[in-house]
Amino acid sequence: MAKRHLLLILCIILSIPSLGVETMIQGNAFYYRNKKIQIHQYQDLFTFKSVSLIEQQIGDDGNFKLILDIEKTGLYLVKIGKVNSHLFIVPGDQYTLVIPEPLEMDRFNPAKDVFVQPEIFESETRLNANVTNLEQKLNRFFIEKTSGDFKLRSAGNIRNLADTFRIEVENEFSKIEDPYFQSYLHFRLAEFDLTTRHSRENVYTRYFKDHDPVYDQLSFANAFDLFYGDFLTPHSLKPFSDSLESAIKNRDVERAKMFLSTDKHLQNPKFLELLLTTGLYNLGREKIYELEIVIEMLDTIKFKTDQKEILDIANSAESILLKLAPGTRVPDFVFADVVGNLYRISEYEGYYIYIQFFDDFNSESLRQMSLMKVLREGYGADIAMFSFSTSESLKRLREIPGKHDFDWFFGKVGSPEEVVSNYDLRAMPAYFFLDEELKIVNSPTPPPGARIEKLFAKIWNEKHPNKMMPFKLQPPDVSERDLRQTHEK
Repeated sequence: MAKRHLLLILCIILSIPSLGVETMIQGNAFYYRNKKIQIHQYQDLFTFKSVSLIEQQIGDDGNFKLILDIEKTGLYLVKIGKVNSHLFIVPGDQYTLVIPEPLEMDRFNPAKDVFVQPEIFESETRLNANVTNLEQKLNRFFIEKTSGDFKLRSAGNIRNLADTFRIEVENEFSKIEDPYFQSYLHFRLAEFDLTTRHSRENVYTRYFKDHDPVYDQLSFANAFDLFYGDFLTPHSLKPFSDSLESAIKNRDVERAKMFLSTDKHLQNPKFLELLLTTGLYNLGREKIYELEIVIEMLDTIKFKTDQKEILDIANSAESILLKLAPGTRVPDFVFADVVGNLYRISEYEGYYIYIQFFDDFNSESLRQMSLMKVLREGYGADIAMFSFSTSESLKRLREIPGKHDFDWFFGKVGSPEEVVSNYDLRAMPAYFFLDEELKIVNSPTPPPGARIEKLFAKIWNEKHPNKMMPFKLQPPDVSERDLRQTHEK
């Protein structure tokens, strides 16, 4: 009897269809050999938060081959460190990529993500080829029509040129039967019409009025942002702008929705909810409202929404907005001291900590470390200081403190790519000031100088209220009395 039950369970398991379809992505990235390549899936196309699906180390010859289960057609991200490329993937298809090296101007720039355009060969579908052809055709229009006196022509003439061209595009690409591509085309033309000075009413009627949000289309996200992007901007020309601003400051989601719903272009409740969610995210990133207000409103939207996509966008928005925000605990990481002993930053809970991340030791690093030395002399008893390199050898790190008389901790991070990503190290040296619970005191943290010394002085005043504060770099704009009064409040 037990065997019969086991056989029945096995048959049931085998009969359940797989959620994904096996898809192969292979190719060559010779410039990036021995580095890690990852395929990421976007959690949404409004915040662009993504999650890694699979990763592999590229071989000595630059070759790679990844096999993964893909559930649905969409835009995916191919990542090699800070170098990214995009790939439309259809489940079950096979792709061969040739990933070029970055342009020389981007190659040594750690301050931003770099996007490269790979050569893409698709075994069955032609989705990437069709999207590329469409984009090239649209780009040619702007290149050709913006020459000469195009910018001086009337909006009517521009629209006439664009209307003729749009008909040509529709005739050429409407023959492609792929529904995903046709959806991409529809909203890409919405963006085109907005760019070529068509009226908002015309664009709304043609592209948005009889459609629901298409959350998995990049072209929809771009067109939506272009059409609705200024609705939540304070002091905009919208008649409900001041009332909406008041609702947001009072963290009242329902009142905000009520004011937005007075606009004739927001009668679809799905569009209204999407606008409020993405708009709050953008306002939070631009720091137009306090982070606490934005997070509380996003929490309310998450609690009340019945749309999974809105829940995903709100979750992604909160995750991004709260990353490295003041009051959040920093990600833990492993580091080695100059003789190779391993530690974790979490072991230093209980101390105020000033961290410097640097890449190569160069003249700028030395200049800023010289200022750290002055701060160390004044505040070292109360604030621990660390200088962590992402690339220097331990041998080199052993030489630096002795040669320059630096008496704080020097070390090397154990997983540089992970630390660069977790701490968003887009330009180095970069700094973090942590409290005794390893929570960020302020973000971004100032480099060594008078601004950070004011924070150090506040800590000193809290710990030594009856001693004169040892300002080293520059007298503060506020007095010791002011700092004491601030602490008392």
